[in-house]
Amino acid sequence: MKLKRGYSAILLLSVILVIFISGCIQQADDLMAGNKAQQKTEQETSDEEKGLGTLCSGEVECRAFCYNNQRQCESYCRGSQNELCTKIFPAENPSDTKKDDSKPQIEHIGIQLDFYDPLTNKAGDIKFHTFMYPWNSEVYNSKIFYDYGEVSPGEDGTIELEPQPVYIAPLGTKVRAITSGVVLDIRKIYSGDYTIMVIKPEYPGWIYEHEHVINPTVNIGDTVTSGQVLAEVSNYNQWLRNDGYGVLDIGILSSVNGKPLHHCPYQYLDESVKQFYFERIRALYTSWEEYTGNSSLYNEEEHAIPGCITLDPIQR
Repeated sequence: MKLKRGYSAILLLSVILVIFISGCIQQADDLMAGNKAQQKTEQETSDEEKGLGTLCSGEVECRAFCYNNQRQCESYCRGSQNELCTKIFPAENPSDTKKDDSKPQIEHIGIQLDFYDPLTNKAGDIKFHTFMYPWNSEVYNSKIFYDYGEVSPGEDGTIELEPQPVYIAPLGTKVRAITSGVVLDIRKIYSGDYTIMVIKPEYPGWIYEHEHVINPTVNIGDTVTSGQVLAEVSNYNQWLRNDGYGVLDIGILSSVNGKPLHHCPYQYLDESVKQFYFERIRALYTSWEEYTGNSSLYNEEEHAIPGCITLDPIQR
């Protein structure tokens, strides 16, 4: 009898112990589940902050994100209180008709261009002059204007296509906005000078670039109009600088997988100025060839349009 009572006591104690341990395990499981849920919530919050906070929490972040992810930028930036983001993507108005993102537009080509005048030796801002290296009589600029899609040797010896039209003009020549919009970025580049990027809120997938400039006259976030002075042509090229000349590249960029894709800017000239500029670019070809005595410099018959040898995008 004593043995049976002792056995019953042990059995009862064992049951109580099992129940206690099961409860502890359940509490531990609940605690772990709670921690995981909290971690998940924190991660979701972190991801949300990363999208609408970190990427647009400041001017630099917003600019960098918009430059590398143009087509996503609107969804991240719209609604942000960042001042630059609100300028690029103002609050939506249901009555607004959003323009087609696939059709950017420019109203200016970056400098003043006109027919060549032998008396001034100029075609608008472009002054005709050939330049020679100081140690020999070799001319190092066969052209005063380089087309989009121009073939050039790459640094590794391969053949590359020029992704932007290039102008050579006297130092001090004013660089003008190729379109109206908001200044997205002014950044120092590899050559020690600057590039100024403009974005149009109605075309958030495109960036309008003015590369190789000095002495900027605008700031990030400024609203600009086409033809407005932004800076001056760059003096980064040593040989041109020594002769009193500078360089400007203009470009229109979209993005593929975060990498810039260049497009022929002249194909997006507004109809109101397209013929004006096409006539002057064609005249520039002829006048420069006559000036240099080389009629084969510009093979316009093979150009897609004036100023662009090809209309294919160039990733570079």
